Amino acid sequence: MHDRFNQLAYQKYENANRHILEYIVRSGVVNPAVLDVGCWMGAFGEHLKRYKECQVDGIEINREVSEVALKRGYRHIYPIDLNNSDFSEIDQKYDFIVCGDVLEHMIDPGSVITHLKSKLAETGFFAVSLPNVGFVLYRLLHLIGCWEYKEYGVMDKTHLRFFTLNSMKRFFNLHNLRIMRMDSNMGLNRSAFVVRIATAAANICPSLLAVQIVFLLKAGE
Repeated sequence: MHDRFNQLAYQKYENANRHILEYIVRSGVVNPAVLDVGCWMGAFGEHLKRYKECQVDGIEINREVSEVALKRGYRHIYPIDLNNSDFSEIDQKYDFIVCGDVLEHMIDPGSVITHLKSKLAETGFFAVSLPNVGFVLYRLLHLIGCWEYKEYGVMDKTHLRFFTLNSMKRFFNLHNLRIMRMDSNMGLNRSAFVVRIATAAANICPSLLAVQIVFLLKAGE
């Protein structure tokens, strides 16, 4: 069972979100300081450092996987419990704070965002990805009474919060975060042509056709 868990965890967390990578790589910020919240084994930071000279720190409560992230180029890992911390041990400001599929696992995601805002540089950005429970497949399944948890994906059994596009926007507005850019993912592993077509469709109607929605956000006053 432990080996199976490790294999599933590897599959779930080894991908780096291409939209968030693009936000940072194309930002024009020289040598940005990046905080990867819930960094796990550091796949995101390893990918980012291939394309952008930057300093990447992480937050990860699991010390075993933190060691892997450090070996992959992370400068420092904060062993913080996101559900029970004021983040006071973080003593610097960051140009980008990345929450890649993290907030849906939180008991109180609003509190997490509030604390993290204090660690954001004045000109900094949040990069956030969230699964969309309003995706057409889940609308149909829920309509017929099917609410089945899975090992990964939108219905991941470790998710504590579920978001639609509208509730994502309300959440950001409530916490004074302005959407600077929004992108959609379909979650397909097919040919580049199919992915382009599917992504174009998802961007036309993200509330219905996006499995995951990615945001670049600026904190307000």
